[in-house]
Amino acid sequence: MEMIVASRFHGVVIPFVLNKPVLAVAYHQKTFDLMAQMGQSEYVLDIRVFDEEQLQERFIMLESRRGTVKKKLRKK
Repeated sequence: MEMIVASRFHGVVIPFVLNKPVLAVAYHQKTFDLMAQMGQSEYVLDIRVFDEEQLQERFIMLESRRGTVKKKLRKK
């Protein structure tokens, strides 16, 4: 897989270890915090309030920036 969409904390952590871009659908603050620490805050959605349009928009944005995101993750 080139990118991951995950809602569980470890579903976000493990792809980062493997240098894979992640779109997180978060239900707990620790996922928001991890995404912020990794410089990926723009790729996290709150599970309680996101909609299909937001998910699609963020996915397309992440996909278009995948190379840049991977470089950033590698440095972290």
